Amino acid sequence: MKRNSLQQRIFMASITILLIVYGCSAWASYYLSVSKISAEKEKQLSNVTKRVAQNLSDMFDQTEKVALLVSQNGRLLDQMTAHYADDNAELAKLQNIESTLSGMILQYPHIESILVSFRNENTYMFTFGTTVDRQQSRELNLFRNKWADAVLAGEKGVWRSPDANGGEMPSLFHVLLGEKFVFSKRINDNAVVSLAVSPAKIKSLLTQTDSPFGYEVSAYRDAAAVVQAGSGHAENSFDHMETVRLEKYGLELRTWIDSEASAADRLHQVRNIAILAFLLSAVAFVLSGWFAHRMVNPIRQLKRQVEDIYGLSDSVKVIDYQIKHKFPVSFRLKMFLYLLAVSALGTFVLFAVNFVFSKTQIRENLKQYYFEYLSQSENSIEFNLKNTERFAASILRDGTLQELMRGTEDKEVLAGELKALFSYQQVIDKNINYLNVYGSDGEIVFSTINSSLNEQPVEKRNIYPLLKESRGETVYFNEKQDPFGNHVISIAKKIMSTTYPSTLLGYYILTVIEGELSYLSSNLGIMLLDFMIVGTNGDIIFNKDNSAVEDIMAVPGVFTQTKGAQEARINGQNKLVMFDEMSDTNWKIISTVDASELNQGEREITLAYGYTLLVILFALFCVIYFLSGSISRPIRMLMFKIRETVEDHFQGRMPLLAGTDEIAELSQHLYAMIQKIQFLMNDIYTVEVKNREIQLEFKKAELANLIHQINPHFLYNTMETIKWMAMELTGSENRVTKIIGELSVFLRFGIHSDMRTVWVDEELAHVSAYLYIQQIRYGERLRVKWDIDPAARRKRIAKFVLQPIVENALLHGIDPKRKAGIVSIRIAAEGGSLMLEVTDNGAGIDSRTLERLNDANPASDDHVGLANIRRRLVLLYGEHVALTVSSKPGYWTKVTILVAQADES
Repeated sequence: MKRNSLQQRIFMASITILLIVYGCSAWASYYLSVSKISAEKEKQLSNVTKRVAQNLSDMFDQTEKVALLVSQNGRLLDQMTAHYADDNAELAKLQNIESTLSGMILQYPHIESILVSFRNENTYMFTFGTTVDRQQSRELNLFRNKWADAVLAGEKGVWRSPDANGGEMPSLFHVLLGEKFVFSKRINDNAVVSLAVSPAKIKSLLTQTDSPFGYEVSAYRDAAAVVQAGSGHAENSFDHMETVRLEKYGLELRTWIDSEASAADRLHQVRNIAILAFLLSAVAFVLSGWFAHRMVNPIRQLKRQVEDIYGLSDSVKVIDYQIKHKFPVSFRLKMFLYLLAVSALGTFVLFAVNFVFSKTQIRENLKQYYFEYLSQSENSIEFNLKNTERFAASILRDGTLQELMRGTEDKEVLAGELKALFSYQQVIDKNINYLNVYGSDGEIVFSTINSSLNEQPVEKRNIYPLLKESRGETVYFNEKQDPFGNHVISIAKKIMSTTYPSTLLGYYILTVIEGELSYLSSNLGIMLLDFMIVGTNGDIIFNKDNSAVEDIMAVPGVFTQTKGAQEARINGQNKLVMFDEMSDTNWKIISTVDASELNQGEREITLAYGYTLLVILFALFCVIYFLSGSISRPIRMLMFKIRETVEDHFQGRMPLLAGTDEIAELSQHLYAMIQKIQFLMNDIYTVEVKNREIQLEFKKAELANLIHQINPHFLYNTMETIKWMAMELTGSENRVTKIIGELSVFLRFGIHSDMRTVWVDEELAHVSAYLYIQQIRYGERLRVKWDIDPAARRKRIAKFVLQPIVENALLHGIDPKRKAGIVSIRIAAEGGSLMLEVTDNGAGIDSRTLERLNDANPASDDHVGLANIRRRLVLLYGEHVALTVSSKPGYWTKVTILVAQADES
């Protein structure tokens, strides 16, 4: 490819624009995919954060309720302030207080410690995982630091965040409770109750196994503290993170989506896009080279038209010649369509690959999001139900109450004590509809509702079969109609002695109205989400949408598998059904979402891709249009000048185009050609005379050849007669008939003297017949070698060119040497040319004779040898033929004919 040539310009322009288009398309499609996936994740993270924040708020609200429970337990406070002289009584008091305090927080996994501080430095504490002696508990007394003033100043209580006012706290307090959220509430002017919540335990409660969503709870930090502390690990490690501040509790909830898996997927996609872009670029490189080569075809055709004009000998034809428009599509349009097609195809491929990636990622993220929603909803249900149970259990573990229940002879005292303890239950837990306490005999002892409908023994309740078979665990029952006609969720448990664990003291049943689960109706941003809770026996506990229940219940795997997801046809629509089993109740939480939700992100990314493709295609259209116009402008100018010159009957001068490419070179050739045409038009007579002379020379050469054949018709007929007479004498073919037959072939070839060219195969047959006759004459002295290219046999050559050369080889080469000789005949076709070569190992030719034989214009023309052959070849082929003779005297002679444009037709 010539430098600065048109072909090079087309190639460089094509490859440059294709590389830019592929690079921009790869980046744009990948950026759109990642942006859409990121936007979907942010939206999902925001919705999940709202649900988790609600669950977290419920935990901290319940912590405040436990503090309220302690502050309202007058009997417990009386125990704490009482002093006994008897050591055993004092020890029993401490054990009873510890049992009561542990019972209050035992059922709350997020509460780690409970501390009651008195102004007189009496301190009572229970904590999980750590043993604190009496002296250490006194050091933890809240009245020893200034924080007590803030607690005593209000009635609602104060939350202290981890590390808040650490310098003002006793060292032991900072060690045990410094990393905890501590809620302190004023009991009276001389007493404060404090509860510690562990951030680590909250995190473990919120985080689901195999979930990409992560959570962290920490102290509330203002902007200055964040800047000073720097970004934490969550900010640095995760692409999507959201922070919610619950100022009431002095905490921050940070939620994030694990970026490791998505980062690996993005890296894998980047590699795929890079490989694809490289392959497209390689294809573009090859196509651009091929296209640039093909685009110069108009120039080649134009050169052929120049040759057409150059070859016209009739002046009328030259004047009337019309430029042939052989191209149905213009140069500019072909280039425009090629670049647009290849660019658009590569762009579509890149966008399609990224579309599949984004579609897969969005669907996978949505499924993870749905399961996270399901898990957080399950947490919310279990936490709310357990809170109700924990409230009752914490009261029933009270030491004095346990003692009264062991002494069942005074039920009125027991009922009074229970009434005092449960009189504020509506304040502490508004989820409870009513609570019944039964003695070990099954008779009701206490109820928060005074009604004869509620006085039946525990054996008459629907939940009793489950309660009877239980071993101290809590049992749940979906009671569609309780004694009052309400649809409730019943929670029941055996009351066992804390002192003697195998002793049954009684039962309790509390109920929660099903309507209290209505908070589950929120859809967390999923527009077509349905939600239901199913009991172990298949009864519906809660259902957001009452339609299509039977279809949902019939989905395979819902009751045979613990957790899973299944696509199914629900109520005539495609749905994704997700289900999970609650660990405590064994209820199934089932949520369904319209399958169209899974495709929502796909529709959005399709629209984004569509608009982006339109912009890219429009930009491509404009750039390619102007680029193709710029490159094709010289060609269009040249075509215009040619038409203008032809229409002017070659009277004017064609201007030369500046430049070094093929177009400028072609304009120079055209300029020279038109000058020649003008010269021919001014010298028509000379041209006609020259033409007649050429025809006359050809006729003379033909005549010389005919004379050389010595009347072939007569000899041919005579040889045929002799051949038949010889066959009659022997009755079959013999050597005489064979040689006569070959002689006949040789003579027959000369009959058709009106043919100027013959096939190479025909010329070889003529030479073969001649050599057969000569081999009869020479015998063992003559050997012939043939080297014939099969492709050469389909070429045409001037008649009678090979046999005279072979004859010269015998007469002037083999005969004078008087010993065995070899004649080698070689014919080869190379491209459009044809080469004939005859070599002998005879006497050779001296230098003077060799010089005369190679003279293109010999002094005499009365012979029919090499000069005759040369003249006929020139008449037929002009300057496209060459005949050369080379020799080494005494050793060899070689005659070569090279025809540059051998005809095949």
